[in-house]
Amino acid sequence: MPGNSCRIGICGLGKRVAHLVGFLRRVEEPGFEVVAYTDPIQDSQGVDYLRSIGIAPGVFFTGLEELLSESNIDLLLIGSPNVFHVEQIECGLRAGVKIFAEKPLATDEAQTFRLLELLRIHGGDRLIAGLVLRYAPMYRDLSRFVESGALGVISSVEASEHLPPEHGAFLMRDWRRYESLTGGYLLEKCVHDLDLYRGIVGARPARVCSFGGRRTFVPSQEHLETSNPYHSWPVGWNGGGRTFSSDGDIVDHQMALVEYENGVCLCFHSNLHVPNKSRRFHLIGSLAAVEGDFERNYLRIFDAKSGECIADKSYVFNAEHGHYGSEELMARDISAHIFQGRPLPVSAVDALEAGLTAIKIDRARKSGGVISLADTWSKFDALAGVEGETS
Repeated sequence: MPGNSCRIGICGLGKRVAHLVGFLRRVEEPGFEVVAYTDPIQDSQGVDYLRSIGIAPGVFFTGLEELLSESNIDLLLIGSPNVFHVEQIECGLRAGVKIFAEKPLATDEAQTFRLLELLRIHGGDRLIAGLVLRYAPMYRDLSRFVESGALGVISSVEASEHLPPEHGAFLMRDWRRYESLTGGYLLEKCVHDLDLYRGIVGARPARVCSFGGRRTFVPSQEHLETSNPYHSWPVGWNGGGRTFSSDGDIVDHQMALVEYENGVCLCFHSNLHVPNKSRRFHLIGSLAAVEGDFERNYLRIFDAKSGECIADKSYVFNAEHGHYGSEELMARDISAHIFQGRPLPVSAVDALEAGLTAIKIDRARKSGGVISLADTWSKFDALAGVEGETS
């Protein structure tokens, strides 16, 4: 992008996108300027947050097409519910602007393949995917270690994301409680993780199966409703009042088994009601094993022969750093990408691949079978010939 300024328009001004704007302004002041937004709620939580950090949200528009035609923006930030992403990305692509969209980019196979077609037409470098954990310092260190060959041949990975009760309760009351809006819990919350481990393993999933359901956030546990921390996280658009008798249809626990094309296996577990929250991983290689936890901020490497811990690194973050220190690093990389043309560590095609993996895992959970992805990737590849995509 020529010059040293970037005019931002926002579609769906929730807290996630508002925090990204704050990091962008911190990185490249005064390069980024919010000039317009559209949201079903004019005074949304994101608007309140921007004003609290001294950033005006710009002119309010009642719809995206009106915003695009009247505000002359350079960058469109999409933070709306997942099911609307593809339609809104298409509007931005047709308007000729650069786009950042929160994960997941698509909520089902049809949307995935539609977006691949759009990227082939308009260019994959037009869309930035909001897979923020790709920028986390711990993940970057882990990637460097694996790429060095010091882990040896990877055989298996055990990983999890365990959410604290207040986060799970929020999901049961927020718009994210509906599969029709999210594409499912695993896609909404854990597509980050599936993307990370696919990147580490270096191969696509070949077969998947899954088990899960709802056992904690159910009416029989409604006696917990009045106690903290179940209402400590406020909900916004389309929010509900009840936690344990929620009208949502997402699961509150799920396990997935993935066999990758190179023979590596992943066991992934997520649960929405875990008091000792964690986001951990354990990679087993022929020369070493690596374990880490994004929530507890440690990365440890163990030598396979001696069993000794040969590296032990801690990370220091607070709430302002966001997502284990990744938010600011993502903002810096986006800035360098927009103003200097530098490549990003994750592409829109990568994001669609991770999303489609989550979609297939959920289908396996519902069908009770093992699903092969060979035909899926053949169709995916036929549509994914996008020039200019990052890697």
